[in-house]
Amino acid sequence: MKTLKLFSALIGCAVIAGCNLENMNQDNAEKSRFPDDGKPHYVVTVHEYVKYPGAKQLEKDIPTFSGRNICVNVNNFIHSRYIEDIETIPMPNKPGFYHLKMKLNSRGIKMWINIAVRFKHQGMVFVIDGMAYRMFNPGMVDESTGWVVVEGPFDSFTADALKHFGKKNYEIYNPSSWF
Repeated sequence: MKTLKLFSALIGCAVIAGCNLENMNQDNAEKSRFPDDGKPHYVVTVHEYVKYPGAKQLEKDIPTFSGRNICVNVNNFIHSRYIEDIETIPMPNKPGFYHLKMKLNSRGIKMWINIAVRFKHQGMVFVIDGMAYRMFNPGMVDESTGWVVVEGPFDSFTADALKHFGKKNYEIYNPSSWF
């Protein structure tokens, strides 16, 4: 009987140690997937789509993932400096793809309200590190919490990277001390 209890205790310890090793392996895998060098990565900006270019100083062509270029207003409305956190929401009809839920700071909330009203029926461009990722129609922000949903599809790697770097980019662009 004592042997059985000792054996059970050893198996329990092995299982717990195995779980901890698995968590360590997952942490190491995430660290190897995403660099942690203190620099901003996966910087998000939201721009107005320019269908008919004409003002060369206010517009620029940016690349898309399909290999073509699209024209956007050079002035972004939303930047990673306004995004405090990013969460992912699985898309029900598309396994492996996600919507993004972004928490905006007070300035970001005001800017988002502006684009949600002003560009309600016109597409905005979601840009990651200077490359157009997708066009979307901005929905309303929950003013009490600061959360807004950007409808996907965002593939799992991109969604995970945006989630991973969301807080870090906010901290880089908004240091606790400016002195």
